[in-house]
Amino acid sequence: MSAHIVPEPFFVHSDLTTAVRLADIVAYILNWGFRVPKMTKPRREEVRPFADMVFDLSYKGTHLMEDGSTRTLYGITYLEDLSVGTREATDA
Repeated sequence: MSAHIVPEPFFVHSDLTTAVRLADIVAYILNWGFRVPKMTKPRREEVRPFADMVFDLSYKGTHLMEDGSTRTLYGITYLEDLSVGTREATDA
């Protein structure tokens, strides 16, 4: 029966899949070159031009709320804390 078990069903090595490697690079660029006001660590200035390009490609739209108002939606969002139950996020 153990021959039918897939050891890592949702994991792929980024060096084996081009799209995953690209996602890794974009995550690296955002981590080191993108900042919003609540982010206190310094950015790497040599990465900033790439972060600006990634940000320009990101989604920005609006959502109509039940009360008739609109809320801006962003494709890049900074999460202050990843703990369960934490809901505060800073949109880009």
